[in-house]
Amino acid sequence: MSGPAPVEELERDLNAVTAELVDVQDQLLAVYNLAGALRGYLEQDPLLAALLGEAARLVGATGGFASLGDPDSQPVTLPGLSLDTSEVRRLVQLCGSGTEVMVQRVPSIGRLMLVPMPVHDRPSAVLGLVRESAASFTAPEQKLMAAIAAYGGAQLEGVLLHQESLLKARVELEFELARSIQSDLSPAVPSGHPGVDVYAVSRPAHDVGGDFFDFTWGDDGRLVSMLGDVAGKVPGVRHVEVDAESHLELVRSLGIASTPTTLLLDRGGVVRRRAVGVPRRDQVLAALAALD
Repeated sequence: MSGPAPVEELERDLNAVTAELVDVQDQLLAVYNLAGALRGYLEQDPLLAALLGEAARLVGATGGFASLGDPDSQPVTLPGLSLDTSEVRRLVQLCGSGTEVMVQRVPSIGRLMLVPMPVHDRPSAVLGLVRESAASFTAPEQKLMAAIAAYGGAQLEGVLLHQESLLKARVELEFELARSIQSDLSPAVPSGHPGVDVYAVSRPAHDVGGDFFDFTWGDDGRLVSMLGDVAGKVPGVRHVEVDAESHLELVRSLGIASTPTTLLLDRGGVVRRRAVGVPRRDQVLAALAALD
């Protein structure tokens, strides 16, 4: 039978547990302090700069950088980091989609610790900290940086969502302004034309449409309406409206029995298509395509 464990072994286990508890307590305290330092940031670059500065201070790094992980993003660096942007991007790609802390020696700068910061629906952001080649990063420091990166990633995700919300609100505001401008450009419906009641409305298919209409009086007193849609999109097409009561002979010669009637004429003035009522835009485009 084996006897009780030696006192030295018990002390060693107790010291290991104590050290681990101290490490956990230090991590919690560091994250708590970090939460206060990062509070109030609403833009990604200032947030990354603050996160990088706090991380470097906590582990005593001599330099560092932070990047969103996108190929086109501009990294944030600490003063004195002797790396150009292309080299930083190359190091960021080393993390890829991984979640583990990486420590390696880079000849041009020394010892480097790369810490990924997962961000939902985006490539992981990366935190890089630098020390001299002779000084590595301990296991507790790596755990601390992993905890800081997890918290920083959550903060960064909130900032990115805030920026997306601002962009969406800005686009909606611009659309609302465009709708208002388009509505103000609509002409007043003329009234007082003998024998004609005029009504006009424009309903864009999307938030803002590109169609327009207008009314004018001809030299002979006729009311002329103009429509810009198919006529503005298909080369060589013109839109002309004729008052049937003022052109009874033309109405009889064309065999028009009811109004409105839409006629499609070729370049020679020959009627190629006709429709009782107002055809849809896709029907007009199909009929024009058939002429070609």
